[in-house]
Amino acid sequence: MALIFVTTVFTRISLPKGGYFNLGDVFVMISAVFLGRYYGFFVGGVGSAMADLYMGYTYYAPITLIVKGLEAFVVALLLGDKGAKNSIKTAAAVAIGAFIMVAGYFIAEGYILSFVDKNLGLAAAVTNLPFNLVQGCLSGVTAFFLFKVMAKANLLQLDPRDI
Repeated sequence: MALIFVTTVFTRISLPKGGYFNLGDVFVMISAVFLGRYYGFFVGGVGSAMADLYMGYTYYAPITLIVKGLEAFVVALLLGDKGAKNSIKTAAAVAIGAFIMVAGYFIAEGYILSFVDKNLGLAAAVTNLPFNLVQGCLSGVTAFFLFKVMAKANLLQLDPRDI
């Protein structure tokens, strides 16, 4: 959770229409494999939401909790609690996780958060979409390669409590 929080806070770049770009998703995806679906949901969601609160994006925090939690849950569901040495399965899992993040924030900024912040809405969601896509792609690619490194080091074969 702390690694997600720190990575999110220290890789933050504010977006033009609210929200921010960060690479915390890398560790949301990695935590999903090491911790499983439910703990991954909790750690990914809470760690990311805490970063929102810390940086003053309070109205994003509940959305982030759900979006990042679902991202972790689905990655863990697709890869299993031992991880995947299969590159296609790993790539698909991180791509779907990234898609959940992008779609979640698009829906939130376009239709939900506009009730809280009048600067948000569909136009803001469209403006932020390319940044969220880059964040999802960079995080997904980075997580993919870290999964491969961890698989070669046999870290993904261990019980998470043994690491």
